[in-house]
Amino acid sequence: MAAKFTSCEEFINKVKASMPFLWVDTYEEHRALMDFVRVLQTTKVAGTDASYTAYTWDIIDGVRKISVNAQGEMVLNKPIEKTADPLKALQWFSSRDPNTQKPNVPDNTILFLKDMHTYMAKYNEADKVCRKIRNDLNDLKGSGKIIVVMAPVVEIPTTLDKDVNVINFRLPDRENLKKVLLSVCDSAGIDVNKTKYKNEVVPLEESLVDAALGMTENEAESAFCLCLIEARKFDPAIVRREKAAIVKKTKTLEVFDIGDLDLNAVAGCENLKAFLLRRKKGSSTKGKAYGVPALKGVVLVGPPGTGKSLSTKCSAGSLGRPLLKLDLGNVLDKYVGESEHRMRRVLEMADAISPCVLWISRTPRSPCLQ
Repeated sequence: MAAKFTSCEEFINKVKASMPFLWVDTYEEHRALMDFVRVLQTTKVAGTDASYTAYTWDIIDGVRKISVNAQGEMVLNKPIEKTADPLKALQWFSSRDPNTQKPNVPDNTILFLKDMHTYMAKYNEADKVCRKIRNDLNDLKGSGKIIVVMAPVVEIPTTLDKDVNVINFRLPDRENLKKVLLSVCDSAGIDVNKTKYKNEVVPLEESLVDAALGMTENEAESAFCLCLIEARKFDPAIVRREKAAIVKKTKTLEVFDIGDLDLNAVAGCENLKAFLLRRKKGSSTKGKAYGVPALKGVVLVGPPGTGKSLSTKCSAGSLGRPLLKLDLGNVLDKYVGESEHRMRRVLEMADAISPCVLWISRTPRSPCLQ
């Protein structure tokens, strides 16, 4: 089984392998750029003591050199090439001195291109940009130079499909979200674990992080701050409510607030109840330490009105896991590649929120699923 790397590890491995064209799939452009630049500055080029150099381009600021200061903050220098044309940015990246034919941009340099997917979608622009990238690929690979497209979608033109390597920048994990929470606490002068919740002094850090799993860092920060505005204290219920609203925008997933529901609310289904209770023990800390495998899934089959939906909600409540509903009819789309993109987002969200219960529902609106 292949090892599972973090997004930064996957990125730096592909940089070391001199893959000349990368596509980073992310909504968190700033966080991804920060993480990548940090790891680039601490990574030495093979056989040397030199680090990699990084530049960024966007339609407003043109080409700018980027680095990280002693405080770990990203620094953007003054524009080197003030151009709104991506083709001119690529020409600058591969340009040579007309007299000596030496590259103007040093080897082992990474150019991060922002919003390039919008140019890839325009036929006239894409023709020139794609041709320029294809012309330069071999020279880039030999010099260690790498073009990195950063975009919230993966829309790769057919001509570049075999030349690009895609990196899925994952949503924040528990450690990232804890840092966001502590940053909000520092700004507000609050000790999260001394905040009262439901009239008791309880440790809230883990509950808040659990509630925020599946959100971006900006979304989590906004939800934590909203708690202090609305309730004058941290409340995981508010964070879960905000996450449900965010997930609903995807039109493919839905987060359910199951409240106090458990298997006692289901009549019958004794075999299902006994099975889930046994597996609940297996998913405990002791069960994992003993090597009990995680529960993979359950198929509930029956005509409408026989309690499948209620059993699903009660199962999530009994297991103490958040419940996500995936309607397969909302995943399918008439445009090529859109269904795959939606499914990838769904799986990314479920993986970030895990452990959770993913409720996969077949809908009559989808003839291909009937």
